[in-house]
Amino acid sequence: MIKKILLVKAPTTVYETNRLTLKSGISEEVPIPLGLCYLAAVIRDAGFESEIFDPHLDVYDSYRDTRDPELIKARIRERLSEGGYDLIGVSSQFIYAYKWGHLICEFAKEVDPSIPVVIGGG
Repeated sequence: MIKKILLVKAPTTVYETNRLTLKSGISEEVPIPLGLCYLAAVIRDAGFESEIFDPHLDVYDSYRDTRDPELIKARIRERLSEGGYDLIGVSSQFIYAYKWGHLICEFAKEVDPSIPVVIGGG
């Protein structure tokens, strides 16, 4: 039975061209996950408990360094391991976030293979 839902926003990877190479890094902008806020409100109104987790914002708030992908990965694993969730929803809204979205789903299944994981976005 589903009671507690974790909604996760995938971080955004930014790509920039530098002459002959393609560099990538984590976006330094942390937009509010408005879509997840709407979903959380609907979930709450339906009588379920939900939490929103934005790993990018979480790392920014704690460490003030949003460009370290390994730090973000560690924080995602840590939060998913805290557990107690009956379903995990992942928002991978843009093409720049799809790799992170898949990675979050992978981490969730490592923590608990039986937990349903839903991914959505553009």
